[in-house]
Amino acid sequence: MKNFITILLLFSFLASCQNQNLQLEKELSETKARLVAAKAALEKLNSTGTSLVHEVYFNVKDDLTATQKESFYQSIIKLKDIPSVQNLVVGDFKNLDDPRALADYEIKMSMEFQSEKEYDEYQAHSIHLSLKKMASDILAAPPATYDFIKK
Repeated sequence: MKNFITILLLFSFLASCQNQNLQLEKELSETKARLVAAKAALEKLNSTGTSLVHEVYFNVKDDLTATQKESFYQSIIKLKDIPSVQNLVVGDFKNLDDPRALADYEIKMSMEFQSEKEYDEYQAHSIHLSLKKMASDILAAPPATYDFIKK
């Protein structure tokens, strides 16, 4: 009987070790999955470390009303709702008496994208297409653009 109790205790001990081992294996597996996800996120962050900057210069019509101009500004600001658009900035030309200034363009906007693919998505987005349609009634000439990779 004494041997039976010893064997029973030994089996109980081994069974509890096995349960602990299964729990540790589960935790290890979950930790590995989190590490893989973190590594993928880090690689994405490192691979998109450069930004594509898109600048647009607008020459508005001379007879533009304040209401039309404000409506145009609001349409530009709506570009922030496009998921790929980052760091949207828009403003009026400020004359600082620099003869090199692009004074023919009264409004300028700039934004950043993490890739050309995101830029292409922006170009095809309905908010951007609506702005382009509106701009044809507001602008004196087609806008000028300048795109570059931020260093």
